[in-house]
Amino acid sequence: LFCDELFSLWDNIHKTQSSIEIRKLQNKFDLVATKLAELVYKGFALHILRGRPLQSHSRLLKMCMEKLNFGDSVAILTVIGEQSSAKSSLLNSTFGCNFHVSAGRCTIGLYL
Repeated sequence: LFCDELFSLWDNIHKTQSSIEIRKLQNKFDLVATKLAELVYKGFALHILRGRPLQSHSRLLKMCMEKLNFGDSVAILTVIGEQSSAKSSLLNSTFGCNFHVSAGRCTIGLYL
């Protein structure tokens, strides 16, 4: 959720602040994007699509994606199952993901 808040913060700054204020903060958020990319390389699950319809228009997420080297091979894993069938628990225990687990909870979206 913290990453989602950072994504929203940067988008809100772009909507509400002057270009001078945005330029003052650009280097700080560029550093945040670099650090998020480093976390992705270490296995941190980054929520890139959310909601219905699944979409993301985050400027900070785009900055983060630009920092990643997609020349490296990427493994794609899909886990499908009924609600509350321990999909998130499986990913947490197998890959050290940080998905929240509880009865009735729904993990929607695409994670990198």
